[in-house]
Amino acid sequence: MQFKIVLLALFFLTSISACTKDGDIIICTEGTEGLLLDRIENRFKHDTSTVLFFYNQLNVLDSMVHKLRNGESQYKFIYDVNNKLIAKRTSLLTLLPIKISQIIGIDSFRYNSKNQIIEYRGFAKSDSGYSFQNRSIFIYDNKDELEKTISGNDKDTFSISSYFWKDGNIIKTANFSKNMILKHEFFFSFDSNKNPYSKIPSYYYTNNMNNTINVKVNDFTGILDYDYFPPREMCYNLQGFLTKNVTDEGEISYFYRNP
Repeated sequence: MQFKIVLLALFFLTSISACTKDGDIIICTEGTEGLLLDRIENRFKHDTSTVLFFYNQLNVLDSMVHKLRNGESQYKFIYDVNNKLIAKRTSLLTLLPIKISQIIGIDSFRYNSKNQIIEYRGFAKSDSGYSFQNRSIFIYDNKDELEKTISGNDKDTFSISSYFWKDGNIIKTANFSKNMILKHEFFFSFDSNKNPYSKIPSYYYTNNMNNTINVKVNDFTGILDYDYFPPREMCYNLQGFLTKNVTDEGEISYFYRNP
């Protein structure tokens, strides 16, 4: 019996820790199996945090909790009868100096006839209720891919962004001022494996199919403060989802569960 247990243990270990190398990135197969993102653990040199994901009976994202050192941010997603995201409620729990939980903002979403989000509006909690803060307009191309976002408020435009797609991923974004002066360009490269958020359409508006492995930035303002640390090691589970991303600054681990 002990011999069989040892053989099974050896098989399990070798099956979840196979590693290869793709250029400068170590590729390995390990981590929790499953299709639904369960939690994310961020372990960096100067910060640690954990994000938890909760689903309803239809396996639609119900809420998220972002745990920090001195508290947590809580996000509640609200849907209509057709499971379209119509609002997101943000609450803040502080632990020091005393424990306080309060709703700090509500976001609302509007759709077109193709069930694509075409407008986001953000409201912040104030003494008199909720005050409007900002909004974003989403414009799609003839392939139903996000082409442009216009951000601002009801009276003014703050910025405009254009998106360029290939194989389900945004390979370039261009950010402009309200006068269409080019401020920044971002160029992205991807792996061929599944993005952890691909089963959560309400989490990101621009949900890429795959995972970013390189970013190039052109800054035309001279003031952009942007650091990108390319991965040194990337691991995936047997379903093809990213389970670990290790950079020089630390690592992000993704854990899954089945519906």
